[in-house]
Amino acid sequence: NATEVVRELKHIAEDDQKLGDEQEANMMELQKALDNLQAAGDPGQLQFDNPDIKKLIDGLGLQFLDLEERRHNLDELNKEAARQLTEIASFTNQVALARAALQREFEHKNLLIIQSQTNRLAELARISESMMNDSPENALRALKLNQPDQVARIMYFMGETNRASVFNNLAQDDTEPSMSLLREIQDAYKKIIIDDNTTQTLTTTAP
Repeated sequence: NATEVVRELKHIAEDDQKLGDEQEANMMELQKALDNLQAAGDPGQLQFDNPDIKKLIDGLGLQFLDLEERRHNLDELNKEAARQLTEIASFTNQVALARAALQREFEHKNLLIIQSQTNRLAELARISESMMNDSPENALRALKLNQPDQVARIMYFMGETNRASVFNNLAQDDTEPSMSLLREIQDAYKKIIIDDNTTQTLTTTAP
């Protein structure tokens, strides 16, 4: 996970820092040995058993090994960083794909719900029109059992003549709360919009 990755990268960086500190200390020792050799005079007169020469040679060897180890650590750090970047990119892509799939599923289910609601409204409109042929009073009474915005949606699916009949019957009673109900139904009806993409999707704007 991300915590382990950070811990690993930190560990590699700390090891490299330790090597860097050791290398700096070794360089100081080598500099002292080199200063001693330079102070000794003519380099041609120096013997290989001179302790400063031995220290210098040994120190240079250690420096080479330290540099090789630091290079190895840096290579490992770069490889680990590259691997983690690849994993992050892959994870990000997976998240994007999952989000897109969820969005498509949501839109599909939402469309099914809207279509189902629209079909039910159309069915209620047909039932109401059938009732109006037998008893306009009962049809109006049944419509009033719904909320004003639902009545408006049901009326949308009625034929124009039957819609006019419902409005006419509602307007015959000029007392309250009948007039308020008529006003709310008219306001809701005016807010009905049809989705441009399908004639089966029916919604209303917010009040």
